[in-house]
Amino acid sequence: MDERRLREVFEQCDVGWVFDEYASERAHQILREMHDVDLAFCEKIGRPLDPPLSQAIPADLPRLKPLVQTFASPMTAPIRAMVYCILDGAQVKAIRFDYRFKARAHLEVDVGYDSGESATFSSDDVYDSEALRHFGLMKMGKAPIIDGYYAFRKGD
Repeated sequence: MDERRLREVFEQCDVGWVFDEYASERAHQILREMHDVDLAFCEKIGRPLDPPLSQAIPADLPRLKPLVQTFASPMTAPIRAMVYCILDGAQVKAIRFDYRFKARAHLEVDVGYDSGESATFSSDDVYDSEALRHFGLMKMGKAPIIDGYYAFRKGD
C-alpha cells in the first residue's frame, strides 16, 4: 500500500489525524508496524497472514476498521494480531489483566477459531490495556460473553 492509499484508509477509519505531522515518516512507521502484526500472527497462529495486513485492510475496510484504529495508538504487534484474529472470526476464550501500581501491567487474551487454531496474546505494555475498552460485553442468561472488537465512534 502506498502512502496516499494509506492516508485515505486512515481518513475513512476516522484516524486520518495521525498524518497531521511528519506524514511520510508516520506512513513508513505504520507500514512497518503492519508487517510486525503479520509476523506476530504467524508466530502465534502458526501460519502466515494471507493476504498480508497491508493488502487485507484496503480489501475489507469496513470489517477491519477497528484494527486500523489501533495504529493511531501505541499498541504492540501481538495485541494488534489478537484484534485481527477476533475480527477474522476467532472467539475470545479468556482475558487476564493484572495491574499493580507502578509495578506491573500484564494483559493476556486467549482466542480460538472454529478450526481449532488458538493462541494466547500477551503484553506487559500498559498502553495495550486500551484494547479492553473495545471488546463487546454481554450476557447470555447469567453467563458472561465477550464477543467482538469494536471501533470507537468518531467524535464530532
